Amino acid sequence: MFCLGLILSDILVFILSDPERFCDFDNVKSSFYRAFNAVYEKIGRYGSEEVILKFIYSKCFPCLFYAIEACPVNKTQKKSLEFTINRMLMKLFRAVSSDLIKECRCFFGITDTKLLIVKRKMKFLRKYCSSENSLGYVNCSQTLPVWNVKCWL
Repeated sequence: MFCLGLILSDILVFILSDPERFCDFDNVKSSFYRAFNAVYEKIGRYGSEEVILKFIYSKCFPCLFYAIEACPVNKTQKKSLEFTINRMLMKLFRAVSSDLIKECRCFFGITDTKLLIVKRKMKFLRKYCSSENSLGYVNCSQTLPVWNVKCWL
């Protein structure tokens, strides 16, 4: 299997030649865990859950969702990213029950990973379709049926 590693701002994104697994998220997940453990080690015992989650949103989630707009993400990979966030929350709240984690996610406003991926892709496509590019024309109405946008590529 051919593997090309791209280093983009200290985060490694692997692009694989396998058509079913185009992007590999293992290194992304390990960098997320590394960032979370660094934050949790520094303020874990002393900070409240709200403060820790703000740091995680600003420092760790960008590691997990970096360049996800450009990668096709299948259902298994979405579940794997969801599990990564759930494990982090289990460690943060010292809980093992999935029902308790769902309540914590609801209480602190942590949205579903699938929804976060869709939001990021839609934001990327909106910016892409609104940019003026002289390379050619792309009909974004098929990509963005909600807005029925047309743009130039």
